[in-house]
Order: sequence, then structure tokens, then C-alpha cells
Amino acid sequence: MDADVVNITMATSDAQTFHRMHRPHPSIHFEKVQQGILDFAAVFRGEIWVEIMLVDTVNTDDERMHALKTQIDVIHPARTYVMVPIRPPAEPWVHIPSPEIIMKALSLFGGTDITQPEEGAFGLDGFSSASEAIIEICHRHPLRLSQARSIEARFSQNTLDHLLSSGKLRVVEYQDHKYVVPSEFVFGLNSPQ
Repeated sequence: MDADVVNITMATSDAQTFHRMHRPHPSIHFEKVQQGILDFAAVFRGEIWVEIMLVDTVNTDDERMHALKTQIDVIHPARTYVMVPIRPPAEPWVHIPSPEIIMKALSLFGGTDITQPEEGAFGLDGFSSASEAIIEICHRHPLRLSQARSIEARFSQNTLDHLLSSGKLRVVEYQDHKYVVPSEFVFGLNSPQ
């Protein structure tokens, strides 16, 4: 294999929680996914990094976290990242765990804390306009309004206002931040602003 690093998401060790969190296509089965990860880890010679997304009351009880730790230990990841839903979620039942649960998870998994909104500029090489950059990034994940304004400033003014007034994008609020999302996307905790 030509890759040096592979990043895997592992958020649970049981099928019910896997289906609740990921809502996979009916042809995707938890057991096959887990076995695929184990088989891959056995032959891959590069680094495996693991991301763990914590969702309050879904995969944050002691039993689930310890079972997940046991599974993760089998693949010997070079890095582990503990994450929470810092952007607007698609489902209304998705909530950030308490700081105490996050600290417990960081202690258990020995991971790097990725539980705060990211900072810094987006790489914009390859985009020809603010409109193209903002729309493409928003289709991957919600974009903080301040980040969208920074992108706009690199290209041309009033682009974001035009995208909002034309109905291509809308603003939603989550965790005291405003985000820009494609209008056709539905987010569980938000309504159009």
C-alpha cells in the first residue's frame, strides 16, 4: 500500500450504537466494518490514526467507552483523537458530552483533544472565487460565519451576502456560534435565521 497514514473513525464497539451514530446504508454491516478494520490493521505498515467522536448519552457511558478502548488497542494506533460535535449536527439528539466525560475519555484513550472549534485559515488554492470556496467547503461541513467572511475577504466583498440572499446558503446557530450551511441541508438543532 502506498499510504503513509490512514485515519479511521471508531466511535463504538456495538452494532446498535454504530447504526444510531452513522446511519449507514442497509448493505453496510457493523461486524464487517469492524473485521475490515482489524484485517487492514494487521497488514498495513504505515501509521493508523483513530478518531473517536463522542456523543453525549450515546457512546459516553463507562461500559461503551471501555469496550471501545479494548477494540482500539487491538489495532495499535499511532495517534488517537477525541472529538465532539463542534459543528451543527444533523440530528436533534446529538449533544456535546460534559467536560467531565471528555476528560475521562481523554484519560482512558490517551488521545489528543479536538473538542474546540478549529482556528486558522482554510487552504484556498484551487478555488477561483469566494463563492466557489464557500459553497464547496459548506457542502463538506458547516462553516463558521467568521470563517466564511475571511474567505470572502481573500477574493471579493459581498459574495456571502449574495449567497445568503439568493437562498443558496443559510445561517444556523450552534453552541453560541453562527454557521453557514447549504439551504437544502437540514440540521436537527437549528432553524433558518
